[in-house]
Amino acid sequence: MANETSIPKFSYPGLYSIRVSGKIQKDLLEYFQGIEKSVVEVNDTGNSITHLAINIRDQAELIGLLNMLYEWQHVLISVKLGENYSTV
Repeated sequence: MANETSIPKFSYPGLYSIRVSGKIQKDLLEYFQGIEKSVVEVNDTGNSITHLAINIRDQAELIGLLNMLYEWQHVLISVKLGENYSTV
């Protein structure tokens, strides 16, 4: 049986680390509120990866953000809650 204290509660805000393929255009980033950091790196194959550290209010806002990134044709690489953002 899972320890209920270890399960994230989506009705509360949290700081998320989101990684997607490609570079998110600056004007598209303006749609997002709560961005702490946005960093673009180029991997070994020459492809760009955007790392976002963003405050999300609840699960509905997270799903909305992920849907917008999908509509803008960014492939989702990872989503993590409460990560260390010093490397983002």
